[in-house]
Amino acid sequence: VLNVISTDDPYFRPDNPWHGDAKQLLDGHAAALVKGNRKAVIVLLSGAPHTLYNLSPARNATQAFLGELLQG
Repeated sequence: VLNVISTDDPYFRPDNPWHGDAKQLLDGHAAALVKGNRKAVIVLLSGAPHTLYNLSPARNATQAFLGELLQG
């Protein structure tokens, strides 16, 4: 599991009113859901836009994750 997300993503923030009753379960990056999964990687990019996969840090993280996944 690879999750690359902005610390300021408007869609996955706990204070997004669209989440309704599920708000208390959200942390903005799903760390609680992948806890214990040794192959899970969460990359938080500070202040990045929702389209963050166009940014070099996101691409680098994705390349590293896939490289390690394919080797192992």
